[in-house]
Amino acid sequence: MVLRKSLAVLADNIGLAMKILVYSAVLILCCVLVMNSIVAPLYRVLMGDFALLEQIRESLSLWIESEGGSQSLWAILGSFYREYSSQLLLSLVWFGLVYFAVSFFVNLTTIPIIKILHNKMSQSYNERFYFALVSSLSTSLFYSLIHSLIALVIDLIIGAFAVLLIVWLRPLGFFAFTLAFIVALALFALRNCLFSQWAPTIISENKGVLKAFKDSFKNSIKSLKLCFVPYLVAGATLFAVITTTGFLTFGVMPVFFLPVFMVFLSCVSLTSYFTLNNKKFYIYKGKVDDPEEQITDSE
Repeated sequence: MVLRKSLAVLADNIGLAMKILVYSAVLILCCVLVMNSIVAPLYRVLMGDFALLEQIRESLSLWIESEGGSQSLWAILGSFYREYSSQLLLSLVWFGLVYFAVSFFVNLTTIPIIKILHNKMSQSYNERFYFALVSSLSTSLFYSLIHSLIALVIDLIIGAFAVLLIVWLRPLGFFAFTLAFIVALALFALRNCLFSQWAPTIISENKGVLKAFKDSFKNSIKSLKLCFVPYLVAGATLFAVITTTGFLTFGVMPVFFLPVFMVFLSCVSLTSYFTLNNKKFYIYKGKVDDPEEQITDSE
């Protein structure tokens, strides 16, 4: 139900996604430039000195022909780590720093988006994005800093768990990667659920960042049954869009999809917030959703 209502709210506010398109495009461009300086040296090692791609291709061919391909792949990855562990660890540190920076600038838009959507859903009032961004800048900076630090720690744990899961499921061969990816996707959805009521509490109840985080945590736990599936669908869709259209469209489609993804996450947060607090809200073109009436009807 939350998924359907959130999609309706997104459809009614698709213009907001277009307004932050320029912001996301600049952000993605900066990320590409920075990541290129990190990836290029590692790529030269992978494809030049170590010829990793050629060795993986050979192991895939072996796997198709027999059952030894997965074992060959593990041997290749183990050999690569032993020979280039220092370069790999340095690259991972840089990836972590870039990941934090990207997370910080993405989360910087969360409070303005939530503020605009909250006004639209509660009062049917449209606020300009850049006005909302400037007026809530101090709150956004503090929220983004705390959120990004916590998320970085959680995401590192999820990443480490996924790697350990791959190692543990090693006998399954290539299916180990698929299962680890599905588990990681579910854990990321769970992580988003635990943050889902934080920003809505800041805006709707006019609380400080830290107090809102503390007060919203109980509702965030309750939101698991409402938000988990929408967040899981959103994460899977984002991954599918990036992997299937990123190369074919030279990165254009992911650039257009990112602001839609950001607005949809906020729609899920606010829809679940209004639902959990039994508050009326506008869904689509003036249509009002009243949780109390639905409870009365069900009784």
